[in-house]
Amino acid sequence: MSRDVLGLIMDGHVTVNGAAGDLHMPLRTGDFLLIDIGACQDRDERSYPESLDILYQDDSLVCIDKPAGLPVIPDRRPKGPTIVEICRKMFAAASLYPRPIHRLDKHTSGVLMLALKKEFVEPLGELFAQREISKTYLAFVRGVPHPPQGVIDAPISPDSRKMSRMIIDPERGKRALSRYKILKAWGGYALLEVKPETGRTHQVRVHLAYIKNPILCDPLYGGGDAFHLSSLKLDYRIGRGRRERPLLKRLALHARELAFRSPATGQPVVVRSPLPKDLKILKEKLDKFA
Repeated sequence: MSRDVLGLIMDGHVTVNGAAGDLHMPLRTGDFLLIDIGACQDRDERSYPESLDILYQDDSLVCIDKPAGLPVIPDRRPKGPTIVEICRKMFAAASLYPRPIHRLDKHTSGVLMLALKKEFVEPLGELFAQREISKTYLAFVRGVPHPPQGVIDAPISPDSRKMSRMIIDPERGKRALSRYKILKAWGGYALLEVKPETGRTHQVRVHLAYIKNPILCDPLYGGGDAFHLSSLKLDYRIGRGRRERPLLKRLALHARELAFRSPATGQPVVVRSPLPKDLKILKEKLDKFA
């Protein structure tokens, strides 16, 4: 039996005569099997949005609300559209060609800035380079940091032993500084506000792992592959032959806010992204069961 079929049965997508199928259930002539074909579709092959929510726009830039699961630009294993491709289709009628000014990891959600015109790419890039843009993230982490707020000042460099991974490296790393504070703590988990003052790759993820509080569902830095309700609810039960579905299966990191001065208007701007539905559900379950 293929792994895909096993997964369908264990996840409860196969019924026999109206009851949940079991891996060891004998089948007889005349039994009625019902298979949820929609469940066969891989998550990465789901329908993609044709447009994205605009949080702020002026003559120089646009800030969109990036959903988790879409890369900003093509990655090493492209599958499906990118944020940039969707944005360029959105603004094609206005003859605008959005260009990303910074990056968010594929599985991070939240505020993402793009320049709307080529002449604004450099000045917007300078805002980031000169640390004139304030960035705020929300992160659900394992454990509760001590002290409840603090500064993480630890240099970061690429891991020579593992591609795409970053490490704390006092000798060769570039300076990286993040400020954090606890917004809420539960038994064994916490919601943090994190403000990175530098822009190193994976900075928030690496720094929180460094203080022994990795972000939930961050397998690269010790946060695990998925988060299950059974981790919180001690009396959690699931039907025989079924497999528990994850409560969350993406990086529990959200780019909540960008604050800056627009080069087009000269006015200060604060752009915020609301907590997405999956992280709201996670917080509700932590409130209820942790």
